[in-house]
Amino acid sequence: MCYQYYFSVKTFKEIEPTLKRCFNIDRYTPEIDNCIFYSKDPQIMINVTIPEEYRDEEGVNDDCSYLLDHINKIIIPVGDTFNIENFIKFYKDYQLKVGTHFFEILFFMLLYYQNGKKGFSTDLEAAAEDELQYSIDVRPELLELFIALEENRNNEPISIRLGSSKPIVLDKKVPWLREELARYLDKYLGVANLKEAKREYLMNYTNKEGAPNNWKLNRYIWGVYNLLEDTGTIKAKTKRTVSRKQAQFIEDYLLAIGLINLDSKIDANNIRSRLNSLMKNYDSIKELTEEMQYKTSPNNEGGTRLF
Repeated sequence: MCYQYYFSVKTFKEIEPTLKRCFNIDRYTPEIDNCIFYSKDPQIMINVTIPEEYRDEEGVNDDCSYLLDHINKIIIPVGDTFNIENFIKFYKDYQLKVGTHFFEILFFMLLYYQNGKKGFSTDLEAAAEDELQYSIDVRPELLELFIALEENRNNEPISIRLGSSKPIVLDKKVPWLREELARYLDKYLGVANLKEAKREYLMNYTNKEGAPNNWKLNRYIWGVYNLLEDTGTIKAKTKRTVSRKQAQFIEDYLLAIGLINLDSKIDANNIRSRLNSLMKNYDSIKELTEEMQYKTSPNNEGGTRLF
């Protein structure tokens, strides 16, 4: 069973620039776009000619913006387990003097998360069985191998140990094994460089327990941090650093919306270290969220096996 929450279009338009800046979410984000289309009067799009101001230079209609200008509320479906009481308590506990629409933004992101819980589909859920196996079990080990080889490129000799077996020594004097590994990794991994490999490994595989949730979790952690820096009064003293108060606020918010629980081992200390790592490896949350997906090698298209 699903329940419906109604979010004012007027408020959404006012907070949308901040949502984009802090969370990289706007009207064109698939989950939001779906809710907007779900909210329309069935008669709105029947035999309607979209005015020219809703068309781009190539004549493509911006149906989403047209609908936003013709509805008053966005309907956001949530699951029947949705409980708002924790968020209300969180709101009362933090009686902050904050910027315009600060808590409306946090409430919207709560609805966004709850809507995602109801029907959040990932690339993995639609993947074929062999691709699923590759994404979860094989690719992280290929990334580890690539990272190890690149980081030790100038070290001689280097060795690879498989389980408890005798190490395999890679010596530049006999380069054939290195060359074969490089060709294999190019085909079945397909990353451009060490930085790219490290970032993908950090995002998708550092914590294998429920990896898909890491995508949403990292977006929320960095997004709320951005919001605190952008419109809140709990700010870090130095740019791109995380204060204890900020980390505690983020932990309390994630607990309030149900994204983490007391047994998840994600506390203020973990949040600070996670944020520091994300900001070290990514220039912005936009760059981060563009990589929120499991990957396959672009060099193995049409192959019957992915490893």
